[in-house]
Amino acid sequence: MGGPNIFETIQRTTRRTEPFHSQYLGDVLDASLAGDRSLFDAVWKLCAPVEWAPPARAKVSTEFPLDGAQRIDVLIKDSDNGLVLGIEVKTSRASARAGQLEGYLQGLRKENEAENIALAYLTPFNRAQAERFIGDDAATLSTVKVFDEFQCTFDRSRHVSWLDVAGVDWEAGGEVWSQHRAYVREKMANGDTLRGAMERNRSLREFFSAEAVDRFDDALLALSDGDHSDDGVTIELARLDGDAAELTRALAILIEDGEHVAQRAEKEDRFDDTLRERFLNSRCGEVHDALFSLAKYPHVWLQGSWNYGLRVAHKRSSGGVSLVTSQDVDRLKIGGRR
Repeated sequence: MGGPNIFETIQRTTRRTEPFHSQYLGDVLDASLAGDRSLFDAVWKLCAPVEWAPPARAKVSTEFPLDGAQRIDVLIKDSDNGLVLGIEVKTSRASARAGQLEGYLQGLRKENEAENIALAYLTPFNRAQAERFIGDDAATLSTVKVFDEFQCTFDRSRHVSWLDVAGVDWEAGGEVWSQHRAYVREKMANGDTLRGAMERNRSLREFFSAEAVDRFDDALLALSDGDHSDDGVTIELARLDGDAAELTRALAILIEDGEHVAQRAEKEDRFDDTLRERFLNSRCGEVHDALFSLAKYPHVWLQGSWNYGLRVAHKRSSGGVSLVTSQDVDRLKIGGRR
């Protein structure tokens, strides 16, 4: 396959890639309906209840408006039988939100007979695909947890992995479809990347919600080209070029995790001012200053006798949880064993 992958180009251009993939899915489903139906029929069988046969005629809509100013990513209406299949698209684990599927279902029920509605959740990994790479840890993924909770209340729901969609060999899609399949496997739903993220952040999942850790890891991937292992992530601060905004935003995801963090606690720094100056006067001083400023949260503090750790108060740990540990003035360690 020659030339650049257009979907990798989109990823490098904007962080809001999800709308591109949901629109592309709607477009290729519509194109498949009008010609080689192999893709449409395969996706319908993945997403719809088993007893729903692929429709002879259908209408595909994207960003379909629902009651309450909501929009579902893809909506397919069986023109002859009045069946309605909604597909909510996620392209990263970090975008999973509790209660979102329930909202879409309520919106669909406003305009359709309840028995004629089905809803699919299309994410990088469902439980079955995730188990191939991380075994029982699949149950801790935020997308899996969100779907499992929803399925308990609505049985005409399916959790589909983008890997399942990419498994459809649709010749009519040409080079662009081939590029999208490659992008899904190499970038969006790469099993090795998922395994590495779970190993890096296994201990974080013991202290923070799955949703918060998934969002944190997604933000961290953009920053850490360094060492990734089960002993955490090492960030070379020089590569941040003095801009710690993305790093502090990523850490704030964990700091503000109200499910587990003891946000009402009040902590004081245990880090000597002389040692603090050592970091502030280094070539990476702006980054350290930004990290020190996170102690503005009452439940966050700095602690250390030479290097420092940024710690957050926790409901189940009297000593709090370490988020970041400095490794001299020019490196940070995030995650790893505790």
